[in-house]
Amino acid sequence: MRSREASVAVAAVALGFGSTWWNVVSITVRRRVVPAELLGRVTAVYRMVAF
Repeated sequence: MRSREASVAVAAVALGFGSTWWNVVSITVRRRVVPAELLGRVTAVYRMVAF
């Protein structure tokens, strides 16, 4: 049973790092690609779709 708990903990840590990495990369790409005057609207749509 301990190995299952350890694998769940490892998976949780990996998902945490993965989601943090995804947020940093997606925000960076969005800020570089989208014109400044549309950035707020694009970010709002991204958040609405994500939730």
